[in-house]
Amino acid sequence: MDGRDFIKQIFSKEMERIWKDPSSKGTVHVLMNLPALAVEFLDSFVGLFNQSSCKPKDPNCLPYVHCYYFSKCENLEQDTREAVERVLGCTLDDNVAIREVRNVAPGKEMMCIKFRVPESVLFKGNVETEDGPAAKKICL
Repeated sequence: MDGRDFIKQIFSKEMERIWKDPSSKGTVHVLMNLPALAVEFLDSFVGLFNQSSCKPKDPNCLPYVHCYYFSKCENLEQDTREAVERVLGCTLDDNVAIREVRNVAPGKEMMCIKFRVPESVLFKGNVETEDGPAAKKICL
């Protein structure tokens, strides 16, 4: 099972269980520690839940992601943030923590960005109508 399958099959069901349980406390953290690939897996969070799914009652119940990333840019923090925002298709709020982990090669730094996945990303698209789920898009 790869990262995408895990997010879509295991993680999504666990988040719905947590959101439905009124006694659930604490915070969910997702660690994505393969810096060469982790950012590419973030697209699995986009539209992970449909509009009829159980939504979190409190924004503090949205999951945190710790995503490792290799940057070769001069402005490491900006590059890291922009890479994540590009994949998620949104601008992250100011509650983002970006840190330099270590130098892995000349001009190549390992970075870690911590952010809360916005509800707008988790529930993006996938709108259900009275006729049932949204129609699948035809790709040519």
